[in-house]
Parts: sequence; C-alpha cells; structure tokens
Amino acid sequence: MSRFSKKRIAIAAGLACLAILVAAPSSLADYGARAQYQVELSANNVGGVPGDGLWLWIELNNDGSGDYTGSVCIHSGSAGLNSAFPEAGDVTWSDDTLNHQLTIKGLVVRFRTGGQVTLTITVPDTTGHSAGPTGNYIAPNIIGGDAQVQVAP
Repeated sequence: MSRFSKKRIAIAAGLACLAILVAAPSSLADYGARAQYQVELSANNVGGVPGDGLWLWIELNNDGSGDYTGSVCIHSGSAGLNSAFPEAGDVTWSDDTLNHQLTIKGLVVRFRTGGQVTLTITVPDTTGHSAGPTGNYIAPNIIGGDAQVQVAP
C-alpha cells in the first residue's frame, strides 16, 4: 500500500471519529429527552432483626409521568422471611413549588408473603442531598430507620 493511500485512510478514520463525537447525544438523552428530575432514595432500618431496606431510582418526566426501578429487602432472622425483590414500574408526580416538595405516587412494593403496598414518596424539589427519618420521605413508613435522598436534574 502506498504512503498516499495510508494517509487517506488515516484522514478518513479521523474524520469518522470526529463525526461520531460531534453527533454523540447529550447526557440528558441517557434518561430520555423528557427527563426533568432523577431521585435516588436509600432507606434502611438496621441494627436488629427484623431489618429492612428499600433502594429506588426514580426518573421523573416533564409531563408528570415517570418510572422507577429498585429493590426491597427483609431480614427477619430465623423466621425465614429473608428475601429481596426487584421493583419496577410507572409513577406520577407533582411539584408543590410553594412547599418545595416533589410528591411521587404509584410505587408498588411487594413482599415475599404475597402482600404489597403502594407508596407515596415526598422529597425536596431542589437539587442536592438530604437525609432523615424514613417517614419524612416514604408513606406509609414500611421500613423505619433512616433514609438518604439525592435529587438531580
């Protein structure tokens, strides 16, 4: 192969790489063009049996819809109810701008015993981290303990 042909191939490859970089979607596209908020919530009741946990990632669209994924676990010791379940589904949400709170409805949590409960999640509508008793964020408070929340645009 001539030196001229190698140079043409190198230029073509460079231009192709540049075209891919220029055409790459923004990071917002990773969550969909309608994404307005991401909420991460970790609630844990530790230090004894039973001990429970709930971990959620919630994506909220600008039209009041959204979806979630996560898991719930129960540690009851020798009672035999130790388990973890994946959770996923759709939610609706609203923003109370006066009280600076996002209210997220429709999260369904299932239990190994066959029961389930629908949760309402309330978090700040401002970007950042917050922490406190789980009952400040989850109703009904099926976990107890404390929660960590991260809200991102």
